[in-house]
Amino acid sequence: MRAISARNPGRGFTIILRLFLLYAVFALLFSCNEDDNVQNAELRDLLVEFSVSIDLQDPDNQKLLFPGQYKYVDGGREGLVLISNTNGEIRAFERNCTFLPLSECAKVTMHPSLTFLWDSCCSSQFFLNGQVKESPASQPLVQYRTEFQGNVLWVHYP
Repeated sequence: MRAISARNPGRGFTIILRLFLLYAVFALLFSCNEDDNVQNAELRDLLVEFSVSIDLQDPDNQKLLFPGQYKYVDGGREGLVLISNTNGEIRAFERNCTFLPLSECAKVTMHPSLTFLWDSCCSSQFFLNGQVKESPASQPLVQYRTEFQGNVLWVHYP
């Protein structure tokens, strides 16, 4: 006959610890993507329809005719940054940072080096094409549609 012995008291603790670790791993894996989507959705939900015209013959705007130049203009949620590139294009981006867009200081500016945009509040950095360069932002800047009509640049959303 077998002798009755006390259960191993450490076994229950080991199972609970394993379950906790498994839960923690799943929480970390899935929470980041969900937060990013919520942040991006919040910003897109805040945007309103608009059209802005920029007269490129105006002396204040003529610098946009040269590659590597930029200008801040009104429009969008937190304003626009217009950036001219070497292909003769002028791109328009929302200045509202995509990381925690509801924060009062979530606004990008051109870095003093003129090589990227950044949010001095959260330290997110964006390449001049709007893509994320440095986190914590994981979503690119909102880019608006631009079109030329003669010497006038139009920026539209949507």
